[in-house]
Amino acid sequence: MNTPPEVSIIVVNYKTARLVADLLQSIALQVLSEANIHVIVVDNASPDNSWVELQSMQASHKYPWVHLIQAPHNRGFSAGNNVGIRYAQQKFPNTHFFHLLNPDTLVHAGAIRELVQAFEQYPTVGIAGSRMENPDGSFQTGGFRFPGIFSELEEAIRFKWCTRLLARWQIMLPDSAVSTYCDWVCGASMMIRREVIEEIGPFDEDFFLYFEEVDFCHRAADVGWNCCYVPSSRVTHLEGQATGVTGKQATAKRRPKYWFNSRHRYMNRHLPGAACAFANLARLVGLTSWEIRRRIQKKPSHLPERFYQDFMMDIVERI
Repeated sequence: MNTPPEVSIIVVNYKTARLVADLLQSIALQVLSEANIHVIVVDNASPDNSWVELQSMQASHKYPWVHLIQAPHNRGFSAGNNVGIRYAQQKFPNTHFFHLLNPDTLVHAGAIRELVQAFEQYPTVGIAGSRMENPDGSFQTGGFRFPGIFSELEEAIRFKWCTRLLARWQIMLPDSAVSTYCDWVCGASMMIRREVIEEIGPFDEDFFLYFEEVDFCHRAADVGWNCCYVPSSRVTHLEGQATGVTGKQATAKRRPKYWFNSRHRYMNRHLPGAACAFANLARLVGLTSWEIRRRIQKKPSHLPERFYQDFMMDIVERI
């Protein structure tokens, strides 16, 4: 009988200990019933009582299979995941796959196994992602295309005819009933083949939060690895509860500066020179068109508070 491949699950906590507890409960049966699954929870220097709560959970012997790490400083989501990856590489050197899970997720039965099977079925796949669902089971996200000039325009302008015209550049791909190749997958449930990290290195820690998984998938694609969306791996994503920035549960009214910094770093790296400038211009044109139309039609804005002004100021500051 073949030994199942080792999987190291990495969860980065920042002031979300109660969400982590719910996540651990959702994966408990899979961890206990499927051999060679390790769970590493990294507390990213939470300023609240998270570390004490996590230690209490472990001391209760409810989750004795959890390995707790306390990062000395909060250097962002990328750095927190890297702490977990390095720990797994040292503690479990035979790890085949690293599974990154957001604390605001709930993992459905068999979701971990389905991702592993996708790697076994497709040898050139280096990164695989789950079907992200809303709490009511409806589709949230799956696979994505890399951002570019036309996708920036399409996302911002919100014209139906423009969306149809630019459909081939839309960022989010439609849901699929079968596994399919894509450019990148949501970092809330993303599994990575060990060889990918060995070849391109860990996450870029200059991405504090957002765009880090897009950058990682792009770097992997640059050296020939494929990315795969696996709809049979189902994960409920309580979007916004962990970061408070995006999704229906978001609490932040304005988009934080680190979002703009991460976006700029990604665009500047993967759309160098004039392409980056044109991508910024395309989004600005789309935002301007939407702002004019919604004011004339007296429609509410779907954007974060002062996003149009903040985006323009960010572009001006970088000229």
